[in-house]
Amino acid sequence: MNVEVAAEQKEAAQLFETFLLDKPQQLKALEFGFRPADPSIPLTTPLESQHGVDPNQPQTILEIPSAPVIEGIQDLWHQTKKPVDLIVVMDISGSMDGNKITTARSSLMQFVQKLDDRDQLRIDLFSSDVSTLTPLSPIGAKRQQVLDSVSGIFEQGNTSLYDAALRAYQELQVEGNPKHIRAIVILSDGQDTASAATLQQVIDEIAASESEGGNAIKVFTIAFGEDADKTVLEAIANPSGGKQYDSSPENLQKIYDDIATFF
Repeated sequence: MNVEVAAEQKEAAQLFETFLLDKPQQLKALEFGFRPADPSIPLTTPLESQHGVDPNQPQTILEIPSAPVIEGIQDLWHQTKKPVDLIVVMDISGSMDGNKITTARSSLMQFVQKLDDRDQLRIDLFSSDVSTLTPLSPIGAKRQQVLDSVSGIFEQGNTSLYDAALRAYQELQVEGNPKHIRAIVILSDGQDTASAATLQQVIDEIAASESEGGNAIKVFTIAFGEDADKTVLEAIANPSGGKQYDSSPENLQKIYDDIATFF
């Protein structure tokens, strides 16, 4: 896809390139183990033989690919990368009232918009009970419908976090394609008040799949509110090799970008 670039953008890019190629920046890059783009700058520590680097290489330097080639590589990557089978588990209990539910709702909508058409999405909502807002199916055909449904979510009832997490994990093992990247994202303040399951049961269920290594389901948790029980959310995420994040309007975009790198 060709994109028009304004004259100011070209000028800004050229100024930035000049800045990066200037000697102070090239020397700073060398300090961190990056080979300088300026061949007149001699290689020094850490780019030396005792660190496993042959300073006489490379003998042949490839040309920088053209823009169409780079675009083609990006398109090919999107076509060939593994699809994602994702269950988002969202806390809509009474403790999520006010800014928590507003932020969770808008953040979920942002994430839905980031997914590729081939990715499969299911959304579970939990308060006193657990319900499925949309089943696990490709997002491309239902994206707008999901966005419309998410915008109408409101908070009510108690918090069955452990039941919701356990159900999502067990059902993704059955419904998800083991050849896809499988993940669960939990949006909650971590304050369980109504589950039949215990935190230890959730942890044990997730830890039992540890032998699957990189093919195991990854669990990510996002804590909403200053009173969020981050200890609980970390305990749920860590056994899978996932992560627990703190939520705020300032870092929300970074959180989802970080999660996307696992996909």
